[in-house]
Amino acid sequence: MNTFRHIAFLTLFVIFSAVPAIAMDGFAVSTYSEVDGGYYSDDADDDENSNWEVVVGYVNKSWRCTYPSVQRREDFFGDPGKYLHGIQIGGLYTPSFDFGLGLRTGLFIEAYISESRLITDYCDHFSEGDLYIPLHAKYRIPFAPGFGLNIFGGMGFQWAMSGQYNTKVGTYYDWRRGYRPVFKSEKQEYGNGWPKSVNWQAECGLDLHYKFIALMFTYSFGLTDHGIQSSFD
Repeated sequence: MNTFRHIAFLTLFVIFSAVPAIAMDGFAVSTYSEVDGGYYSDDADDDENSNWEVVVGYVNKSWRCTYPSVQRREDFFGDPGKYLHGIQIGGLYTPSFDFGLGLRTGLFIEAYISESRLITDYCDHFSEGDLYIPLHAKYRIPFAPGFGLNIFGGMGFQWAMSGQYNTKVGTYYDWRRGYRPVFKSEKQEYGNGWPKSVNWQAECGLDLHYKFIALMFTYSFGLTDHGIQSSFD
């Protein structure tokens, strides 16, 4: 649980670090030009002028693993064709160019929890906290000023900061919430036949944003060969 407290703290730090930049980028500065006998306003809260976003997202990721006789894509625990599911939160810098094209990069904290059938044979659930940096191209589809959809694709860098296996060993009584579970945790060691702590990914997804707040969905396809089970000492 201490791991996820640290993740929550880092998440809040990322968000509040982005807020001053968002505020500076979001000042309304209006300019007027004569167009077809009329005028238009280029307000800074227009969709194409918003260069910062605070994002909450859902993500599926997979690992690329080579075995002695086959190479396949799987989740953390050896289920072929499966994904590890998680949430991500952080800040994006999203400059836009002509024709709705632009870039996306930023800093995220991710949290994954798995109750895979292979995991529940060993413990109750597995949890992992990651640091994530995307570098994507995007195409913007505006619906109204400040409101639109981004379709994106590109690369992602992911560093697993901490992983642990959690087993329920008892309960305790909390007068506010009743009986609560007590978990025993075993730390995940990365590498040496398990997934490495660093994972490069090919990604695609979309986000729906209003001004500088966005909801995002991402598919991540692992590019790093982790050599799971083929490299145990």
